[in-house]
Amino acid sequence: MEILYAPALREQQDIIHANCQCGYDSQILETLCNICNTQNNLEETLPHKILYLPHPKTPKNYHNIIFKALNCPPPPTPIKTIKSLKQAKNSTLLVTDASNIALAFSLFYQKPSIIHLPAFTNIELGEDRLYSLFSFTTSFQDLQRTIIEILKNPTPKEEKITDFLQRDLL
Repeated sequence: MEILYAPALREQQDIIHANCQCGYDSQILETLCNICNTQNNLEETLPHKILYLPHPKTPKNYHNIIFKALNCPPPPTPIKTIKSLKQAKNSTLLVTDASNIALAFSLFYQKPSIIHLPAFTNIELGEDRLYSLFSFTTSFQDLQRTIIEILKNPTPKEEKITDFLQRDLL
């Protein structure tokens, strides 16, 4: 099992904004580590790792700050930084924020994507078929619950993606 985390662009800003952005990414990666470590204890036969696909224009020093801030409990879950979405084609699912990479991942690989937006308390998207391809979460607890649900049974989301692709797109 591989989980891909691909945040949107993190722009170089003042130290307060940089710390918030790096802290947010560290929290997501810690949540993923905790999930993988829990799954490792339950299913030791599966490989578990996290792929991290930073936006190519995000300053390199942000990645160092993020990894130094990580506080994953043992057993350590490997986090591998990758440079392209193609390297994540075997991932089970994608976690991102407001990035359009969720659309590419779900349509190219027909796998589930989670868009995590903790600043929102209520996300109302109507009946748009495109948005039904994704899961949306607004808290880290909700993110963890949604990931575990998808890992246990990815079929419903994969079926929605297949159905979407088999219909007329317009």
